[in-house]
Amino acid sequence: MPTDDRVLRGDAVVLKTVETVLKSEELLQKIGNIIAEKIDQKINQLIKTYEVKVSQLEDKLEKAIYGLPESVNEDTDASVIKFYKEKMNIEVSKEMIDCSHRLGKEENHTKPLLVKFVSKNIKQEIYKNKRKLKGSELVIKEDLTKKNIQLMKRVRDKYKTQKKTVDVDLTDEIEVEVACATPPELLNLKNVTNENLATKYDIGLYIKHSHITHTDLELYDIFKNIWTPSSSHNFEPQIIGNKKRTFQISWLQRFNWLAYSEVCKGSLCKVCILFLCKSGVGKGSHEQPKTLVSVTFKNWKSALECFEKHSKKIYHKEACIIAENFMRVTEGQQKDVHLLLQKRSNEEVQRNRKVLTTIIETIVFCGRQELALRGHRDSGKLSLTELNYNDGNLRALLRYRIRDKDENGMKLREDYLTFVPVHDLAGAALAGTLKETLVTLVSLGLNLNNLRGQGYDGASAMRGSFRGVQSIIREEYPRAIYTHCASHCLNLCLSDVSKVTCIRNAFGTINEVCTFFRRSAKRSNILFQHAFSCIVLALEDKDDQGNTQALHQAICRFSFIIALKISERMLGLIYKLSQYLQSTFIDLCTALDSIKEILTVVENIRANAESDFRKFFVKAVNIGNEFGVEPTIPRQVGSQRHRDNYPGATPEEYFRTSIFVPFVDDLRASLIERFVTHQTTLASLQTIMPRNIINSNFDSIKPALQFYRNDLNDTNEAILEGEWDLWKLKWKSYKNKNDIPKYAIDALNECNYSLCFGFAVGAS
Repeated sequence: MPTDDRVLRGDAVVLKTVETVLKSEELLQKIGNIIAEKIDQKINQLIKTYEVKVSQLEDKLEKAIYGLPESVNEDTDASVIKFYKEKMNIEVSKEMIDCSHRLGKEENHTKPLLVKFVSKNIKQEIYKNKRKLKGSELVIKEDLTKKNIQLMKRVRDKYKTQKKTVDVDLTDEIEVEVACATPPELLNLKNVTNENLATKYDIGLYIKHSHITHTDLELYDIFKNIWTPSSSHNFEPQIIGNKKRTFQISWLQRFNWLAYSEVCKGSLCKVCILFLCKSGVGKGSHEQPKTLVSVTFKNWKSALECFEKHSKKIYHKEACIIAENFMRVTEGQQKDVHLLLQKRSNEEVQRNRKVLTTIIETIVFCGRQELALRGHRDSGKLSLTELNYNDGNLRALLRYRIRDKDENGMKLREDYLTFVPVHDLAGAALAGTLKETLVTLVSLGLNLNNLRGQGYDGASAMRGSFRGVQSIIREEYPRAIYTHCASHCLNLCLSDVSKVTCIRNAFGTINEVCTFFRRSAKRSNILFQHAFSCIVLALEDKDDQGNTQALHQAICRFSFIIALKISERMLGLIYKLSQYLQSTFIDLCTALDSIKEILTVVENIRANAESDFRKFFVKAVNIGNEFGVEPTIPRQVGSQRHRDNYPGATPEEYFRTSIFVPFVDDLRASLIERFVTHQTTLASLQTIMPRNIINSNFDSIKPALQFYRNDLNDTNEAILEGEWDLWKLKWKSYKNKNDIPKYAIDALNECNYSLCFGFAVGAS
């Protein structure tokens, strides 16, 4: 028994397994049927799509002209052009004809002339003018595709069965296809007048045809020329209740999306029919729009209510937006979104190509120079803000090129071009070298006709008015104004102030001490400020050889200590200016403004000489007390030629009048004198700067306009004055003066070239 039970249980398990398998097979069969059905639907969709494409490809745009006389050695293109010009008043050129030839000769008939056009645009014009051939033996027929020929036969058969009347039923899909695929003339609707002719412009013919099957030009033509009944049109009445009601022409004016179909004898929404992209509407897009879209509306009693309701439909609003955008794009009022996306994609491709070109050029450069590409740390994202550790030559060069790249507006650049050796500093030799340099610059691709400035130091060989470098350049390029290097001028100003004896001696002592300690660039700036006591102690070491005793005595004089503190104060004022004048982004106008600011500070120091000097003097006394150095007045004599002999009742007064005041006065005078030529150069042109133009008039810019006359796009004074007024008004309207550009290059980037082109060229 136990054995039988086990057998029965085993059989039950087997039966259950078999049932499960059978159910699984049924399930698999159902799944297979569903998949097959979906595949069939997809295949049918593809077949329909390709049928449309095949039909379009078979449409050869050919027209056969019957009855046109034939001549020997005939130029068929010329015959076609002459025929359309004389018989139909249509301008046809050879560029519009793809090919033309005579067909095989028929008995007792002239060979028909077959013409194939390049574009479909002429097709509609030919149809419009075919009536001009009425009464003549000339006939134009279209070379239909196979599908259209079949449809044409079915239309003729339908017409023969109905004989006298033609009732086109839009519910018959075949008839709609015939009407859409065949020219209006071939329909041969005899019972329809010219006004209500059921042509392809009747909206009822497109109920079941999406706009995707038409080209943009065809869709534009259909939407623009939708048939509209006239005010005197006789609408077919509808019996609703006990009253006759008809379509009202005023509804077309009230609802611009509404259209009347003579074929359907009812109203439809032309926007939804032509531009509704969705296959369905409603939640889930599974419902098909009916009234006014797929079903003609004829209940004129509730027409207004239905029209108002349709206007509020979401799918109708979306279709209106699509239609509006389509018309704006087609008429050129805005750009197509697809074209904009394509343009953005092309821009991205071009940008990536430029990036790759930069990387490849950098690699080639490293290879030619035999530079290692990799570094100690050359992985990770390339950042412009990372530390300057050894990450390889390739990454360093790429970082440099990225920083150098100017993508946002204009930017001043300082580029190394080439090295020109100078073997002779004489004027004639320099002139020869200079001419070779100009030739080299031209060979590098520079247009020297755009040269507007040159800057050197103040040596006579460079700045000479007759045989100097700048004069030789200006002989060929007269608008290349020479400007003395502002940083070099500042250096000359510091040389001028060293004429004060104590200041000159202090500079000399500092130089010797720094040399003694094997001067280091990192330590020289803080040597005397933070290590003065250490220097004194080091120089007291008598075991050192050399002139340590002399240097020790020199720096332990109060005149050296006070000169050191004065120089520290004044050179601290000049230091930032020196760095600023050596920057690449500075312009001459900004440089002079910086000089004026320094002059203002120097003049304030001079005006408050007593109070300002007292601060320096107290600091110097404290340092002297540390090493037993007391402020003393040198012996006064009646006549002194080898040292300063200033009167002074106290040490403070003496050192103020002998060192501090002369230092400040010489610095002020030198700054004014050295930068006079710069001010002359900029005198007229600086009024164009935004911060200066507000308080300037047009006459102040005239000398600069005359000098740069050939650079201006328009030399008419009235036009230039108009640009001046616009430029001035622009900066006057700025409420926050801090937003006004400080640099010329920033002002140039703010310039509207369409309004102020002349001043933009002048400023550049």
